[in-house]
Amino acid sequence: MSDLVPVVLAAGTASRLGGRPKCLLRVNGTRVLDRCVDALTEEGFDRLLLVTGHRSDDVVRYVSHRRYDIRIEIVYNPLFRELNNFHSVTVALEAADEDVLIFNCDIIFAPDLVRPAKAETASLGLLVEPGRPDAEAMKVAVSGGSITRLGKDITPDLALGEFIGISTLRGAARARYLTLARQALADGETTLYYEDIYSRMCDELDVRPILVAPGSWAEIDAPADLPAARAVAARMFAGRPPAVAYRAGS
Repeated sequence: MSDLVPVVLAAGTASRLGGRPKCLLRVNGTRVLDRCVDALTEEGFDRLLLVTGHRSDDVVRYVSHRRYDIRIEIVYNPLFRELNNFHSVTVALEAADEDVLIFNCDIIFAPDLVRPAKAETASLGLLVEPGRPDAEAMKVAVSGGSITRLGKDITPDLALGEFIGISTLRGAARARYLTLARQALADGETTLYYEDIYSRMCDELDVRPILVAPGSWAEIDAPADLPAARAVAARMFAGRPPAVAYRAGS
């Protein structure tokens, strides 16, 4: 059991991947969602919020035909077309009273990355791969051990590294996110990423990086990303027995 509730953000349109829900992509024979569910189950979580939007029926149908050792609750984002993903985090926070552990749905990651994320006590913690990231990466800048800014426009040589799409929101950060996101919506800021809200929080809260080993994750944003994702999956999951999460139900 945990005081955190995992959230998987899976409402996006996946336009670069032909519109297929990213969480249902197969990497080396296993769906991305199933890899995530298995890692969370191993860490003792018994509940998961899955935020859907684009092709929600397909995602719900898939989940309903699986036998998981974790309870999956669907949270539908009705504004997934009109608003960027900052609103998916909002609807997740509105659906759960607990603190949350947030995952992008398009990442393959080593299962042991869940543990340091779960253990982080800062009000906002972000998993970061240190190094010199690509220009298009979601980069983080730090000062004195705390994250001061988050964004794609940070110059690579000024960045600690790349945010990998896993984060924890606790207490004050959880409440502040909702305040800032609701204000952004009221102000007509429809194109924000949730990382933009995180960046605004850096001026007010202690936002901490949680460093991860290079090569322990991969993002699948476009077909060109699939070879790297397959390589990470082959390395991280080699020799692991099939998990209950992978077995088809009725």
